[in-house]
Amino acid sequence: MKRRLRIAIVLTILASASSVLEAQWVKTAISGYPGVPICIDAPKNIYVQYNDNSVHQFLRSDDDGTTWKNIYSQNFDSVSNGGSVSTVTEAGGFIIAEVISGSDYSGIYRSADNALSWQRADGAGFAVSTIVKFYAFDSLIIGVEGSGGLLSSTDYGNNWRLIYPSSSGGSEDRRVSGVVWDQQILYFGIAENHGFGNWQGNIFRSRDMGNTWDTIHNSFSGYAITAFAMNNGWFYAEAGLLNRSRDIEKNWQNITYDALAPGIQFLSFSGENVFAGLVVDSFASGTIFWSPNNGDLWRDNTDNLHGYKIYNLFAHGEYVFAETDHAVWRRRISEFSKVHYPDLKALGISLIPNPMAGVGTVYFNLVQSAYAKIEIVNSLGQIIQTLDDRFEDQGTHTITFDLSHFPTGEYFCMYRLGDSLLVRSVHLIR
Repeated sequence: MKRRLRIAIVLTILASASSVLEAQWVKTAISGYPGVPICIDAPKNIYVQYNDNSVHQFLRSDDDGTTWKNIYSQNFDSVSNGGSVSTVTEAGGFIIAEVISGSDYSGIYRSADNALSWQRADGAGFAVSTIVKFYAFDSLIIGVEGSGGLLSSTDYGNNWRLIYPSSSGGSEDRRVSGVVWDQQILYFGIAENHGFGNWQGNIFRSRDMGNTWDTIHNSFSGYAITAFAMNNGWFYAEAGLLNRSRDIEKNWQNITYDALAPGIQFLSFSGENVFAGLVVDSFASGTIFWSPNNGDLWRDNTDNLHGYKIYNLFAHGEYVFAETDHAVWRRRISEFSKVHYPDLKALGISLIPNPMAGVGTVYFNLVQSAYAKIEIVNSLGQIIQTLDDRFEDQGTHTITFDLSHFPTGEYFCMYRLGDSLLVRSVHLIR
């Protein structure tokens, strides 16, 4: 019984990765190549396309970027006329790739034998422009054109049809910022240039696999959607500011605060972790943000990538990957929130007074910036107060709380730091 009660006051501290030496971005073996690598996240593997002095490098890693293998086979070269890959995905045992080559060869190709041989997919020759991203939802695959059109396949990429037309002005006029498939409903976000840099947009929805579309009206209707995604039941949409909602049509909440800057272009997820990437413009460096709790709090975790342009950002397996000029970097997801203290007593945790008649004070000391959370929970495991839920600076911190209107009895303080845990009892008397 007592062990179950040891959830009464929860103090959770997740380390700030910006101040942990070992939690830095590390170059993978993909570095030093000319130009910008095209790094692509697929459900099982990671792919990179390089053109190194006209020699194609289509690389794949099946171990989170530790090792890479060139899978640009002779068959692929012959069927695609020496084309290069713009994007790739995996579904149903197939690898599906968009190839850029001559007008007679550009298009979608599939491999059923782990990239040993490739065949041209049927029915995709009507594509107006290059596919820049695939979204795989089991047998349903959505291909996003650079000019803002959408293609759909329901047979693992063999047959395709156009479900949303491209912009006549090309990629300078329309950009699809994300595709979501939820409860048999298809959504996508869009940004459109209405002239003189006047970018607008919206979120569109189809209940019939892309045959018809309707516009979702919400508080930011008309704003350009530069990032759109879904995770843990939350819809996320960047429309000048990052917003989230459970029901997509209403109750959108602006979550652009703390360290998070406006203009997010990349969103990726791992559990409750949200990773957001920003490239300001062609002359500015990018920024990488992290939230440990679905966007409630944010932290700048660019760290040693300050000064680099960020061209892609995604979570895969145990790592987050960032694509920059000439290199692909990675960082363990666990290290975003990890810190090591040799002795928890050095943190100076204390609860005064104890026993207490109602009002008490928690003291703790941080040797580095960290995310702190304190919740008061009753004996049934119900949270009755949240005292602190934010990033705290290095130094000593004091939090006062009042339990005078709660029943007397024994409560507990559970202090968590990285992989370490400390529990202390608190007695409430009258």
